[in-house]
Amino acid sequence: MPDRKARSKAKRAGGDGRPLPLSGGQAPAVPSGNGGTLPASNDLYHQIVENAYAGIWVTDRESRTILVNKRMMELLGYSAAEMMGRPFFDFIDQRDLAVSLARRERRQQGIRGTYDLQLCHKDGTPLWFRTNGALLTDSQGQPIGYLGTFTNIT
Repeated sequence: MPDRKARSKAKRAGGDGRPLPLSGGQAPAVPSGNGGTLPASNDLYHQIVENAYAGIWVTDRESRTILVNKRMMELLGYSAAEMMGRPFFDFIDQRDLAVSLARRERRQQGIRGTYDLQLCHKDGTPLWFRTNGALLTDSQGQPIGYLGTFTNIT
């Protein structure tokens, strides 16, 4: 059985232990339903993000919101304009803030994770989410932000 460090490394996105870059290089081919592949494009990625059932939230290195999909906005009751530029931590139940900051430290090391987190709806209603977090990097492997996917488990 692999040791703890090896298991943690295997959980990272790149298979070789490195986070996958957000941009740069050639886009991968996407499998199609007939056994072939479709060339990936920004339009295809945009459609995937906007049509995902999970909420998707992307922040910069300082955890300021730079992208949320429609589902994330629906889940929290905010418009994109109300969320852009705001720190992710503005939306977290304050009782979870210290734990969330510690998890961000793990993301900075490239360690992905799945955990439960309480966020606050715009109307103040607390909502529980199962979230997956990952570090985003540029084409040279330098950290540029964070990706989270969110499923409402309230």
